[in-house]
Amino acid sequence: MNIAAQHGFEARPESRTTARVIGSGSVVEGMAGAGALALGILGLVNILPLWMAAIGTIAAGAAFLIEGIAISSRMADLVESDRSGQFDISEIGGGVSAEYLAGLAGITLGILALLGISPLPLMATAVITFGGALIMGSGTTSRLNYFGAAEVNPATRTMAREALSAASGMQIVAGVGAVVLGIFALVDQPNLTFVLVGLVVTGAAGFIGGSTLGGKLLTIFRK
Repeated sequence: MNIAAQHGFEARPESRTTARVIGSGSVVEGMAGAGALALGILGLVNILPLWMAAIGTIAAGAAFLIEGIAISSRMADLVESDRSGQFDISEIGGGVSAEYLAGLAGITLGILALLGISPLPLMATAVITFGGALIMGSGTTSRLNYFGAAEVNPATRTMAREALSAASGMQIVAGVGAVVLGIFALVDQPNLTFVLVGLVVTGAAGFIGGSTLGGKLLTIFRK
């Protein structure tokens, strides 16, 4: 059922396409985040912890990269929407760039860790990078709140805003936590446990944030 049409509004085709692309990318981000979360937990229960941490770093990096690609691929439509004052495009662009770069860095550092090149320092650095991307990307989640929600009835818009605002706040908290854990991992000899906990935090944030944003956009604009 098309919720937008049900409430007397037919979304522009380009808006619908953008919502689907970003929504699908967010769902995939959520799946990759869930993978990083699961791998971090496996490492914490002492199942090949170094391998789980390295693969989890790659999975977390993939989550950021996928989301950044999905949003940047539809940035032109977001810029068009900005003419009506819906978005702070500079903040969205900064968040997307941070997620994209963090994704590339995480994948690279994870692969190097798998090859045995200073694995703990590299993975700790990746966790710090993920934390920074979560903090910067929280503004993107908040602004994309208005993309789908602005085109539906007030009740649906309110629910979407509340859910995405909560996800944005959670990203900030998780980002700060990941940065702190990454720093602890670097200064404590370094410590693999802090890396694994950081990956759990990052993965959980990616899973919750991606599934929330993706679910809202795909539900609002589904046929």
